[in-house]
Amino acid sequence: MYQLILHHVYRKGPYAIDISGAQNDGLVSAAGYLDHGVSPGSGALVFKSPYARVRVPPRALWQTPRALKIEVVARIDALGARRNLVEGADSFALFVDEKGHVWGSVNGSQYPGGPRTWQGANSGLDGPGGVITTVPVAKWVTLRFEHDGYASLRVYLNNKLIAANYGLMSGVPSVGAAGVSVGNWTIADQYQLDGAIDELKIWRFDPDDGLGHFLGRKFNAHNAPCWGKYFDRLALALQDERARQRVLALMACIARAQREILRRIRAAGEAAIEENARLAAEYRKLWQEGPIDGPKMKLWQKDFARFLFDTIGRATVDAAMAEVSVCYARSELRTYLPQTCDLTKRDSAFVGYITGFAALFEPPLAPKRRD
Repeated sequence: MYQLILHHVYRKGPYAIDISGAQNDGLVSAAGYLDHGVSPGSGALVFKSPYARVRVPPRALWQTPRALKIEVVARIDALGARRNLVEGADSFALFVDEKGHVWGSVNGSQYPGGPRTWQGANSGLDGPGGVITTVPVAKWVTLRFEHDGYASLRVYLNNKLIAANYGLMSGVPSVGAAGVSVGNWTIADQYQLDGAIDELKIWRFDPDDGLGHFLGRKFNAHNAPCWGKYFDRLALALQDERARQRVLALMACIARAQREILRRIRAAGEAAIEENARLAAEYRKLWQEGPIDGPKMKLWQKDFARFLFDTIGRATVDAAMAEVSVCYARSELRTYLPQTCDLTKRDSAFVGYITGFAALFEPPLAPKRRD
């Protein structure tokens, strides 16, 4: 789900070299340096000046990150004011308030099409079971911020959940022109960190995750050429303006339905999120190892359908499936598919996999009328 787009380790002096491969190097200003951070030789930047910061310029990778995960190894030396750890201009922020509560926030809309406003979770008001947590002063800690891109924003201290909000309605928006600032505010010398940072990692939603998962299945000489013809025919259809608009509309429709189902799952809370993660991991393993129409996959499909119906309700699932069916009919996608390749013969396992899902998600029959 996540793609690492920034990894600063600060081991070779007051420099911010990104070792993630995404080229998100930062410019260090007015920060000191420690040879030994959380461990001997790990290195760390020290933020004591009101002008101290690391500025990472905006790039295409920061546009619509949707989901976001931040992990920072830091030491807070003094409270009494807001202490910024990392902030993306007009997008996201991870900071410690004057009392030591940890905040994770995003600047998103509270309803579809609504105005953007800062919202999130903090360990003073949103702790599990009402527990209030503060950051220990002058001690190295690992803080983690996770926005799943759907409904939940969670904050962790040393891998312990300390704040959660499961009622968000939008993903993480694009980072503004001021870029990303570490240890300070994005647009002024304000909210300066008083402490040190040993390591910083940031992940965004991986846009290639879905396709990579599909291609992770074991194809063979019998079914691979057939799929190649399907993709070639789809590529040809996308060159036609009318066909392209219809296909893209179908893809957007499917994406909306998926997002809404996942948003409702993750809005159900921690137990639902954990069960969904377990089911997703099991599914990926079955998809890659095959057979995808075998008894293990069929059992998984039943477990997943039961989980969906119990968690978000049969009516919600039926509504999403009905919307996709309408979108499929409007797309006329069937007319674009190759006639020279029959998947029922070339890839019967995939057809069995789809049939298994269809049987579980067909709308229930209306009761017969009794006169």
